[in-house]
Amino acid sequence: MVSHSGTSFVKPPYIKYKGTYDWQGLYQMIWQWLVRHRYRVHETRYREKHGSPLGGDLKMQMYGEKEVTDYIKYYANLYFRVYDVKEFEVVVNGKKKKMTNGRIWIKLWGHYQLDYSDRFKGNWFIEMLGRGYDKIQEKFIELKVEDDLHYHLYDLHAAIRTFLGMQFAEEKTEEYFDGRKEDVDRR
Repeated sequence: MVSHSGTSFVKPPYIKYKGTYDWQGLYQMIWQWLVRHRYRVHETRYREKHGSPLGGDLKMQMYGEKEVTDYIKYYANLYFRVYDVKEFEVVVNGKKKKMTNGRIWIKLWGHYQLDYSDRFKGNWFIEMLGRGYDKIQEKFIELKVEDDLHYHLYDLHAAIRTFLGMQFAEEKTEEYFDGRKEDVDRR
């Protein structure tokens, strides 16, 4: 159900990764992805801790906002939690490059906002017109807007996984069942 000036949330995908990665490259890739898809990017939280024998700790939150129409606005939110961070330098093609080793957890979620410019605010009659407009547009919002935002988030999710070199479930499943295919067929 869509409310006049409320929001609707899209189920959050998340990424867990442990290993070596390029933190600066990952951050730039996410930023560029958001900008390329016409999101305005804001970093709302950045907290870094040092001093643990296992490595540093980082918490970061950012979001992108995109005005789809003059009535609908998308928000793509990302939360990063990086544990056991240890940075080191590697030589790649004759150039030194900073790499990070550790665990990373990234949560993506999104929502949209209707009437973000408060066009249907003011007196009771205008607000009633806004609720009527939402009711008329309900199927469009449910089918087009929610799906569009959903696929934007999963596209970003796939881009991050590809950057980190992670396998997708289908690839992993085929590898996992290669040796057991005969056992599965017999049952």
